[in-house]
Amino acid sequence: MTGCPLAAVCPLLSAFTVVVLTLTLVACRDDRGALQSTTAPPAAGVTEAAASVDSGAEAILLAYRQAAGLTALDNLTSLRAAGVTFTAGDRSNRRLVIQTKLPGKFRQYEAPVDAASRQLLSIIGLNGPDGWRAGNGRLAGDGLSPDRAVRERAITQAARQNYINALAGMVPWILRGDPSLTFAAVEPASQASDLGLSVVLISSQDGPAGRLFFDPATSLPTKFVAPYQTHIRKQGGEYTLHLSDFREVEGLRVPFAMNRDDEAERSTRWSFSTYTLTPAIAPTDFAPPIR
Repeated sequence: MTGCPLAAVCPLLSAFTVVVLTLTLVACRDDRGALQSTTAPPAAGVTEAAASVDSGAEAILLAYRQAAGLTALDNLTSLRAAGVTFTAGDRSNRRLVIQTKLPGKFRQYEAPVDAASRQLLSIIGLNGPDGWRAGNGRLAGDGLSPDRAVRERAITQAARQNYINALAGMVPWILRGDPSLTFAAVEPASQASDLGLSVVLISSQDGPAGRLFFDPATSLPTKFVAPYQTHIRKQGGEYTLHLSDFREVEGLRVPFAMNRDDEAERSTRWSFSTYTLTPAIAPTDFAPPIR
């Protein structure tokens, strides 16, 4: 469905992938430096319209906000990630750009570095309630329906899942400002590795989008467990994005390493290189390309 390893429906997820990204975030500070209050304001750029968050999830997210960077998160309104994707077995790398802006705008682009290559070219976007895709990525299920309405609905659901996957792994606080999402604290699974972890279920209008696990010792996320989109690609099941190597960039702690595990497919790894603040993202960047 898309060329990014964060995508739930990406054909490239079947191979080991290394991604080196340059992330650009929006953040600013007040004259006194970091905020000291633990009371969460609405996400920057969003006033009354914000995600529905239950009290348990709010406590977990507030602890994350404190650990990841108060001021940087409170002023985060957009993000751009740019880098290179390499898949074992491919003959060349792929350029990758991910960008998002509150609320609910998302664009993900991947193209071969070698213009003559036949590797995947994929663009997927979410422009508020409407999703779109372009390129040579393959769909399945409802994504191939002869009914245009069914096909477009499936593409929108895939774009929305990609958007949630990407931000839940990188900067989950920004999702809190999206009024189309809900957050609820849930009990961790019975696996021994999950005992003691705090878990937040993120849902959209399409249903459960995944469970985000936080380490109480650091209050930072450790993994995101997402369902496959059965109407597009898979017959059930889940996959896991493991988050690690958190470093501080201009007051914001972000993961520099992400690994994807799947019982049915080979692992994927993303290595982030540099983070830069304050992108300029035009509204037209989230519109589908003109054919």
